[in-house]
Amino acid sequence: MDRIPGMTPWEDLDDRWAFYDEPGQGTGSEELFSTVHVYLMGMAIELLNIGLKQSEVIFFLKHMRPTLEEVFKSIHSRNSQAPFSGAPNNGSAIHSTAWMLVRREETQEQYPLLLKKIGNKKQPLFMVPLFFNGFDEVSEHFARASNSHRHVILIEIADLALTLPIYLNETSVARRGRPSTKQR
Repeated sequence: MDRIPGMTPWEDLDDRWAFYDEPGQGTGSEELFSTVHVYLMGMAIELLNIGLKQSEVIFFLKHMRPTLEEVFKSIHSRNSQAPFSGAPNNGSAIHSTAWMLVRREETQEQYPLLLKKIGNKKQPLFMVPLFFNGFDEVSEHFARASNSHRHVILIEIADLALTLPIYLNETSVARRGRPSTKQR
C-alpha cells in the first residue's frame, strides 16, 4: 500500500508547519510569507474547495510540504507562463500544465494493519500523491491504471504556482491592526 510515509497519528507533527517555517512571533506581530508559503495556502484553499475538512488539509500539507515545495520549484524551472491565466486560448496550454492526483480513503477498514497501528485515533488516510507534467501524462496514467482508480482528486497546480509571483508583486503588504495616527 502506497500511503504517505510517516502518516501515523499526529505524533511528530507538532514541529511541522503547513504554511510557515516556524511558529509565529506572537500576538500582534507581523509575519511575512514567501511565495512558496502563499502557494501552500493556495493549495489548502483548493483542497478545501473540493470538500476536504480543515484538519485533513492541514494533515496532508504537513506531510506533503517538502514534496510540494520541490514541485513548486520544478514548475518554475520548466515553465515561464501560466498555462491558463497567462496563455492564449489556442489549445496548447494543456501541455504546459502540472497536475497532482490525490487519493483519499474514507473506508479505512480495508486496511487492517493501518487500523491496528493508529488504534482508535481518528486520522485521514491519503495515498502518496502522483504528479504529472502536461495532460498527456495524466491521460497515459489513467490508460495504464484502468480500474484501479475509481475515485481521485485531480488538481491543476501550475497555474497557481506561476500566477502567484505576478499577483504578489502587484500587491501591497497588508498591515494588521488599526492604522497609526500621529499627533503633532
